[in-house]
Amino acid sequence: MDFAQGDQQQMIREAVRAFAEKVARPAAMAWDRDAGWDAAGHRGLASLGAFGLAAAEALGGLELDAPTWTAALEELAAADAGAAEALVAHAACLAHLEAVGTAGQKAAWAGKLAAGEALGCLAHEDDPDNLDSDTVRTVAVADGAGWRLTGAKPAVVLGAHAQVAVVTAVAQDLGLTAFLVPMNAPGVRVLALDALGLRSAAAATLELTDVALGADAVLGTPGAAKAELEPVRDDARLGTAAVALGLARAALREAGRYAAGREQFGKPISSFQPIQWMIANSATEIDAARMLVTRAAWLRAAGKPAARAIAMAKLQATEAALRAADRGLQVHGGYGYTKDFPIERMLRDAALLQILHGSRDLQRVRIGSSLAGAA
Repeated sequence: MDFAQGDQQQMIREAVRAFAEKVARPAAMAWDRDAGWDAAGHRGLASLGAFGLAAAEALGGLELDAPTWTAALEELAAADAGAAEALVAHAACLAHLEAVGTAGQKAAWAGKLAAGEALGCLAHEDDPDNLDSDTVRTVAVADGAGWRLTGAKPAVVLGAHAQVAVVTAVAQDLGLTAFLVPMNAPGVRVLALDALGLRSAAAATLELTDVALGADAVLGTPGAAKAELEPVRDDARLGTAAVALGLARAALREAGRYAAGREQFGKPISSFQPIQWMIANSATEIDAARMLVTRAAWLRAAGKPAARAIAMAKLQATEAALRAADRGLQVHGGYGYTKDFPIERMLRDAALLQILHGSRDLQRVRIGSSLAGAA
């Protein structure tokens, strides 16, 4: 595995970093408050090609490989993890459309999604008590002219701002089926969530009440959505691991800056051994996470089996992010609990990254299951 960054990856990383420093980080508090990025943020992301990072050039995307698009997400997450996680959700919608969509579906949506002229989301899980569950209760009933969907999808990332969603439902005699659902379709109700963390990711609950769709709304093979979505969901896990890596890096940065500038007993607290240990532990865990994310992205780009490596990367990166944010808040002391410093937002964001696209316990199950019987 080559750890060297290619010219394209370095160029993309630097471009996103410049946007993050100039636009995203100064606006992150407002985006958190308003539960979504503003018009300037959207224009900036669109100008970077951020809405089509991995999408094919034929669809208007940049067609970046996994090491490059994960690097872009990491850089954005170092400024605002919520905005980066919103791009993960958008990419999942576009990736599934690209993989299994019809020519008509792609013509209607793919170009708009890749350009950021429309936003998309993935609405799969629908058990509000267990977001790790693959049990889908939303139902799709054939009505002769098409389909009617009824159910609810809680905590859909980017659901509050999206124009289209990939929605899974159980179709009678067929099984789990994906549908491409415009958010303005009659019967779709969007309830924005007042979330604790990742607020700029604009999560929402989607309520579907007898939503009438044409026969051409089916996305992929009827009854095959679970298998067809698995590569998309793996990429979403990898994207979330990269987001967590960026957040962890930012939390370490904030802890180091505060420790260097805060004095007690006539010297900076960065000279105190307990503070040094907290910073050292975070730095070590973040480096371990970086190795795992890099390996998973390399395997994905090489077309090699990557599911276990992705689960390991997500587990390590999200746990490193939560611990780095928690230690960063401890370094800040009482000030860490105020909105005067970004570390409190980072802790809120890190807590939610533990759950998205499968909790840390589910990642352990995936890893352990893949190793069962191995020497």
